[in-house]
Amino acid sequence: MSDKHKIIKNIEELLASEITAYKIQQRTGINRSTVGRLKNKEIEIKKLSLENALKLNDLWEEIKEEEK
Repeated sequence: MSDKHKIIKNIEELLASEITAYKIQQRTGINRSTVGRLKNKEIEIKKLSLENALKLNDLWEEIKEEEK
């Protein structure tokens, strides 16, 4: 799997998780309404800025590491 596909998969898993848009906003600085629109599939992940995509990916990787 390419890095691009891995990042998209990680973001999809994060958005499908029970983590709230508020909690994602707190940990990434990404506007809660943007996160909510991503969760509701009103915005495509591919349309995110690289900066925000990397923030969401990093958050998901941190959460997975914390679970270990």
